[in-house]
Amino acid sequence: KNVIRHLSRISQMGSTWIRLERPMIANISLSYKPQLHKFMPMTEYAGVEYLTIAFPLTKYPGHLQEMGYNAVHFNQLANSWMRDVRIHNSDSAFYSWGMVFSTVVDLEVSSGDRGYDNGHRGIWMERGQDNLIKNFKISNTMYHDLSVSFYEHGTVFTNGTGRVSQVLPDDSNRDSHFPFGSTVFPVLGQAVR
Repeated sequence: KNVIRHLSRISQMGSTWIRLERPMIANISLSYKPQLHKFMPMTEYAGVEYLTIAFPLTKYPGHLQEMGYNAVHFNQLANSWMRDVRIHNSDSAFYSWGMVFSTVVDLEVSSGDRGYDNGHRGIWMERGQDNLIKNFKISNTMYHDLSVSFYEHGTVFTNGTGRVSQVLPDDSNRDSHFPFGSTVFPVLGQAVR
């Protein structure tokens, strides 16, 4: 089932209609049977700062064969942040599911020589919206350096360095599954959508 999650306050309401404070991100017909739900994030105003996570240097076993060296996972956070974090030798460095209105600043993902790929995912954004990822550095090629998937929208990636900053729509290091409205601004200033 396809789901579009769009967060907005209700600015006006009548007996058979509502007006949202923010414009819709897609055309919605009443034939779709849209539903309204109260926004209830699991956690708000939480952050991770000034942290280094280092896993042992091991050979990367291959796609979907990982050991479980997963560093940071933000699940349904709102108005939250990650700042000045370094992750070394991870299978997945940063994973976000349903994160909204949050910021990731100064994230560095690196590894020793783990083989052809140095891990599964560097930054993985999924099912969230309206986030900012800036000043990130992915030093080594991972199976997917940057993943934007499953209805993530309104998220901006800017001032990234390393191979992820040069992604093109046909680049195998960029993993996209049905995202829309998220933008990558590479170091050279050219937007890639």
